[in-house]
Amino acid sequence: MRGFMRRIWWVLVVVAALGGGLAVFSCSSLGGEGGGGSNLPNRGITPYVPVELDEAGSAVVLPDGDGEGLLREPAAVDFGGVVLLYVERRDVADLGAATGQIQHADSDDGGLTWTPLTPTLTPADVPFALRRVGAPSVILVRGTYHMVFAVDDGRAIGYATSADGHAFVAHPTPLLTPEGDAEALGVDSPSIVADGDRFLVFYGATRAGDDGKPRTSVARASFASPDAVERQGVVFEPGTGCLDAFGAEVACWDADTLAAPEVRAASTRGGRRVFRLFYAGRRGNNTALGFAASWDGASFERFAFNPVLEGGPAEPTNILSLDRYLLLYVDRAGGIALAIDDSGQPAERF
Repeated sequence: MRGFMRRIWWVLVVVAALGGGLAVFSCSSLGGEGGGGSNLPNRGITPYVPVELDEAGSAVVLPDGDGEGLLREPAAVDFGGVVLLYVERRDVADLGAATGQIQHADSDDGGLTWTPLTPTLTPADVPFALRRVGAPSVILVRGTYHMVFAVDDGRAIGYATSADGHAFVAHPTPLLTPEGDAEALGVDSPSIVADGDRFLVFYGATRAGDDGKPRTSVARASFASPDAVERQGVVFEPGTGCLDAFGAEVACWDADTLAAPEVRAASTRGGRRVFRLFYAGRRGNNTALGFAASWDGASFERFAFNPVLEGGPAEPTNILSLDRYLLLYVDRAGGIALAIDDSGQPAERF
């Protein structure tokens, strides 16, 4: 194993270097007054243990079917124990041009085995797409499936609906296109959340950093109609506000940029709404997965013991299925891997 395993006791923090690729924690709340508020729930953040499906220790549960593509940006939805997974499938031959389409597969055993991938939405189905539709996010609201997705290389974010979760009809115009300095290099990786009679969309907004390299933050928008979208600004920045267990400022593990933000609205055991954010962060050549949370979805507070999963994982999606928290993510080989947290009784429902 590579990395560190950390356990937090009630008043004592013990950090033990175990050479593992997984960070393990035992605690009940996020402290501090910043971000979305104090005492944010974190049950289901850790411990995540990657499954091992073969002697080589591979955690890939969904490889590309014919070996001629790469799977990216998974988005899982649970329906009473049946998991529907949407992914972006990119063509190996056209990686530089970002050619891709959205496909889906089903699992009825908690994400261990999947049906073959089936096309869901292609560039030909979207009037304003050229070569790529991808980075899907899907929710079910009152019998209708709502999807937001990325178009081309940060050129737009689109919206589509479906009656069955398989065949989607795209809205004819973009939901969002890049606007202002914060989005100068594009918008991508959207995540949709129901908010009363409106929808919230959290997405990656990319600009040039001080070093000239792309730097992505999480921004938020809101809409009741896809023709009238209200931007609500940046809600989470990479490389800021990183504290250790004792509240001291430390260098951020995601100092360079973040990617693939996924926001879930959940209900705590006490019935309070909380927004859960999983994302990939990078510092130098090191990529890992992290967690942040918010009571209001307008400002997020980091989990003090990030990263949650180390060793190069990317583009996470997190759900609760069969009373286990599933963390599906992109493996270095380009397939979808699975880590599971089945410790204790789930404290949140989403």
